[in-house]
Order: sequence, then C-alpha cells, then structure tokens
Amino acid sequence: MSAGTDQLRVVYDDQQLIHNHSAWSFVPWHSLAGVTNRSITKKAKYRWQRGVPTLGPTREELEETSRRFDTKYLLAIMNSTVARDYLRANRRSNLHLYPDDWKQLPVPDIPPAEQAHIVEAVDHILDSCHEADATAHEAALDDLVKELYVRA
Repeated sequence: MSAGTDQLRVVYDDQQLIHNHSAWSFVPWHSLAGVTNRSITKKAKYRWQRGVPTLGPTREELEETSRRFDTKYLLAIMNSTVARDYLRANRRSNLHLYPDDWKQLPVPDIPPAEQAHIVEAVDHILDSCHEADATAHEAALDDLVKELYVRA
C-alpha cells in the first residue's frame, strides 16, 4: 500500500469480489481450514503434515485463535485511529504497509458478547453507507475501540 496511513481504509467484502494486485485480502485462518497450498504451508502447517516444521503456531492453533474474533470486530480494530497510530509507529517502511506489519497489530481479545456491541456499530455503518456522511458513526465506533485498548 503506497498510500500513507492517513488514507488507509479497510473494507468488508461479503460478496467475494475479485481484485487485482493493488489490493490485499485478509482472510481468517478458520476460513482456510483444510486448504494446503504451498503459500499457506510456508507460513503454517497442520500437525499431520510432513516436512520441516515451521516456527510458530500450527494451523490448528491459528484456526482456533481466528474463531475467537468476529470479522467485523477486526474491521473496526483495523480502521481505528489506534491501529493507524500503531502502524505509523511500527511499520517497516515509511512508504508502504506490508501484511507482516498488520500481523503485529495487537487486538484486544474480548469475549464474543463484548465484540457484539462493536459488530453492531459496524453493521450500522455498513447498512447506512449510502448516507452522505457516516463520520459521526465512525467517530463513535473509534471511541469504542479506543476504550478497549485503555482497558487492556
């Protein structure tokens, strides 16, 4: 992403749109359960897979961890000023953002019942995206996300 973090926007796609090399897709590990292509296997392997073990968590662990987070909850986190500030301070390039920069973003691990409040706010914004200005809703959501990090 050559755009600066100020223009950064993470969008939700439930229509499975196809995009080109200029966009990145973030897919929860549990959505990839059972997929064993080479690029995924380079990052993590199932316990049953042979070969040189990868460092870090297994596929089973990554899939289980990803099930704890609602996708729209992650969308709120990734679009927050907290994430923007974190990426600005911790990315490896002043010009670009890379997937590995995102992987380091700390995400508050809260129960699904608490995530539901954030998800509801995201749904409200997504449902009203035809409105000319959702700025007030987005600011309120950003405040909810900031509060999660203050509590952490």
